[in-house]
Amino acid sequence: MNNNFISVIIVLKLENLKNIHLYLKNVHSVLKSNFSHYEIIIVNNCVSMDIELLTRKIPSDIKKDIGVINLTRKIEKDNAIVAGFDRANGDYTIVLDFNFDDNPRYIMDLFEKSKENHDIVCLKHKKRYIPKRKIIFYKLFYFIINKFSGFKINMYQHESRIISRRALNGILSYRENIRYMKGIYSIVGYPIKSIKVDIKTNESESFRDYVKSFFYAITSFSGILNKLFFGIFLSSLIFVFFVIINALFVKFFGYNLLGYYIEDLPVGWTFIILLVSIIFTLTSFMLYLITIYLDIINKEVKGRPIYIIESFQRL
Repeated sequence: MNNNFISVIIVLKLENLKNIHLYLKNVHSVLKSNFSHYEIIIVNNCVSMDIELLTRKIPSDIKKDIGVINLTRKIEKDNAIVAGFDRANGDYTIVLDFNFDDNPRYIMDLFEKSKENHDIVCLKHKKRYIPKRKIIFYKLFYFIINKFSGFKINMYQHESRIISRRALNGILSYRENIRYMKGIYSIVGYPIKSIKVDIKTNESESFRDYVKSFFYAITSFSGILNKLFFGIFLSSLIFVFFVIINALFVKFFGYNLLGYYIEDLPVGWTFIILLVSIIFTLTSFMLYLITIYLDIINKEVKGRPIYIIESFQRL
């Protein structure tokens, strides 16, 4: 029996409601058998659902260890996880997906691995099936994140993980409204380890949700926009250089850089070409500066609450 206090966070989603009673029984059984102190926190992100009605089949001795955070409205899944984190009291906090309703023993695998001085231990797909229509999107997403964010995220990582108290305190210091939790887990800097397991595929999220997560992650953790506009600015300098040389060749020699003879040029043609080229370069440079300001504003101006709790209840 372990003396550590364990908190398990479960975010309630519409597609998992029918199995919640079995899932909670299995999770509670593992916790009761292995830990002297534990709690299960359900974040009710379905809002309209009556949690007591859904859990009426659960025995009272299990219900006493379960707390429910009822949110005032449905919010992004990652923000709902933060609502659970804020309430967690454990030495270790576990985020466990509904994929493990039939095998909550992974709780112990995560805990045993965390005792090897790993502050964050996540589950990792041995093989992750990705539909062909999404595979290019996934590869592009992880390439951009790993190339431009300053940290690495493996595309086979699962969301389920165990987090030590000190790592959780670091994670909770990031109070961003637009958040990508895998990025925050990585950016806090605590040691991360993974366990390879067979995880059944859950494609319940729509492609639209994946695209939204893609842009949240890219804008929050990578400087790709700055680098993109800086590249455009450098390209514009090279382009303008050749345009100016070409205009001067035509002006003084009558030939362009490709060797074609140019005749009957309108008056002021060279001046207009030079002026447009310079304005184009300055515009590209100004766009680059604007992206820097937008990037700073995006990181600093996040004053709205991440979530609002309607009530907290014990089952």
